[in-house]
Amino acid sequence: MSVKIITPTPNLTESLEFYKKLNFKVESSGTSYLVSDAKITIELSDSKKYRKGFKISTSNKAKLINKLSSHTILLNQDDDSIAVDRNGLWYYITEEDFTTADGSNQSILGTNFGVSIETAHMQHTKDLLILLGFKLQMENEEQGFIQLKTKDDFYISLMKPFSCPHLFNNPALNYFNGKDNLNIIDHIKTKNISVYENITAFNTENLVDNISLMDPSGIGFFIFND
Repeated sequence: MSVKIITPTPNLTESLEFYKKLNFKVESSGTSYLVSDAKITIELSDSKKYRKGFKISTSNKAKLINKLSSHTILLNQDDDSIAVDRNGLWYYITEEDFTTADGSNQSILGTNFGVSIETAHMQHTKDLLILLGFKLQMENEEQGFIQLKTKDDFYISLMKPFSCPHLFNNPALNYFNGKDNLNIIDHIKTKNISVYENITAFNTENLVDNISLMDPSGIGFFIFND
């Protein structure tokens, strides 16, 4: 099972420039582009038919589609079979053996720790991800937090609404940098990249010690000192 993020962009040139500034590896792939960090691959496309979500590679597409059919809405588009979750994210199901990040490239954002999704449908989304092949890693009902991952260490964290004291764009990539975060934030700002939100909610002195970014397609990035 392999996973990559899928996103349509209204301006492919601007999107590619955004990722190049962040030092993502950029490769062309047919009519789309792949941009990758150490653990994350994002497929950018200017196709008007695409929607934000994930592409899931499986060895038996028909079997997986049959399991999903009783749990969520399924769509067919050209050669794609798509599961749609209640958060508006699409999961493209394929038997294509596609390339994902191999750990050879490091962006300026620091240490990636998967993707976060804010959801008001926690149980439904968790069950969908398990059907897709994710394994449950951590569940904290009190804090409204669930974490799942694939065997290749692609992590997805599910966040309960209102549990995060900052803006949230679904999906959002997580970068957790500890004490190095302030230096990383300073470096990002030298690249002439707009900060989406300066976050002070976790700092007792009301200082900006975390930020979020947003790419031209609406994908979020959390650059945090966790």
